[in-house]
Amino acid sequence: MGSDPWEYSLRAFKIAESADFRGHRFFDHRLSLTVPTAVAYKLFGVNIYTTNLLPLISSLLIIITVWLALPDGKGRMIGTIFCLTSVPLFKSSVELRPDIIAGAFMALSFYLLLLRNRITRHKRGITAICLPIVSVTLLFIAFLAKLSAYWIAPLWVWAFINDLKSDRKAVLLRCFYGPALITGICLASGYLLFCKLIWNDPFARLKAVQALTGVHLWSWDKASSLAILKRLTISPVGLLVRQYGVPIIVLAFLAPLVASKPVMPWALYALSCLFFFWFGSTSYTRYEPMPLLDRMTLPVLPAFIILAAHLTSRFSVTSGRPAWINSTIPVLLVIAVNGFSFAQHLKTWKGKDLPEAEAISIVQQETEKNPEKQFLLICSDLRSPESLAFYFGYRYPENLRVLSFGELTQAFDQTSYVFVFINRNCSRFLEEAYGKRHFDTEIDALSLPIVFSSGSIVLFRTDDKKNIARLIDSALQAQKK
Repeated sequence: MGSDPWEYSLRAFKIAESADFRGHRFFDHRLSLTVPTAVAYKLFGVNIYTTNLLPLISSLLIIITVWLALPDGKGRMIGTIFCLTSVPLFKSSVELRPDIIAGAFMALSFYLLLLRNRITRHKRGITAICLPIVSVTLLFIAFLAKLSAYWIAPLWVWAFINDLKSDRKAVLLRCFYGPALITGICLASGYLLFCKLIWNDPFARLKAVQALTGVHLWSWDKASSLAILKRLTISPVGLLVRQYGVPIIVLAFLAPLVASKPVMPWALYALSCLFFFWFGSTSYTRYEPMPLLDRMTLPVLPAFIILAAHLTSRFSVTSGRPAWINSTIPVLLVIAVNGFSFAQHLKTWKGKDLPEAEAISIVQQETEKNPEKQFLLICSDLRSPESLAFYFGYRYPENLRVLSFGELTQAFDQTSYVFVFINRNCSRFLEEAYGKRHFDTEIDALSLPIVFSSGSIVLFRTDDKKNIARLIDSALQAQKK
């Protein structure tokens, strides 16, 4: 499991176990990610399925929003296919991160905003009032996942200004904007009070984000002027093309030329998201652009697909064939081109467990089959003893002790069954990013028996007393350096 997803998973587990929200890192404040995952853990236990349940639901919400936003059946069918063949949507549906959650709830909230005239014109009372309440609540959920929910705030301002010019101004103010404002005030007040009670500071989240200024792994403070110039000009173009593919990008940008009235606001949605991603800052005290990471652009994904699907649905060729064939041929061609990149991704994606999970499953099987025996799992890096607990539901069995190579002492001389675990990618990352020491080289030099090896993951196992003694001696020598 990646570093960030594991952090969120661990915090969700602590919430599930003891309602422990404490902590002052930004991971602790993404409540619409950790709390639903905690509920899933409480109900169904800790596993890869409950961990990725929320991202999957968020991806399905995006598909539903795309379907609802498109005005006709043909466009909806094409939009659904675009979603199902979207590499970024697929990738984000199987990883516990906040971006897909924020993107899903932002898009659905905006869709409800666009319904305000239709609902208030035909319905009154509780039905009409529920619309703004739900819309604001969805946006609040997006905000709890990630602060980038503010990217669509200009669209609310745009809608409000337009409605002030409408002959239905009084109705909209009373039935939509009034309830929306009250809902927003209530949710904001409740959230600030919650932060005060849990973190002793109503603005704890803002301070946690601000504390990262200049210390991000991707911080721009040491970047050259040329690098920053590229970041604010051409680099995002390359990122978007790589992430979404040329067909979707071209179709989305051409769609406003022919977009119908129900679809045109999604062009403004895309423009607003792109503007804040391109030029926005992650800091309040100095200008620090967002990193060029694929997941950072996910809020714009629904708008891109809606626009691309709408334009594609209007394609047709002129020939002597039946009309349905003339309109279907270009649609199939565009879908085939877009689906090619998805097929290429599937070829490289492994539908089986990650090598890390496969390696640890060997340890699990041994400890379960031999409950009367004591096992020791030694990790070459400092993080793995804590992160590998995920595969045991964050509760190591009583007959298994897990520690890092640097914690080995002579007290483990009597240990009979020893596993040694190396994650070379993790070791390299921790060393390069944080300067944390690992012991991959020292362990490799011992030439212990290998029971599993795949990619960067290696698992050794030994019950030989001489090997165990050599292992401990090597650890003691390494600790002296």
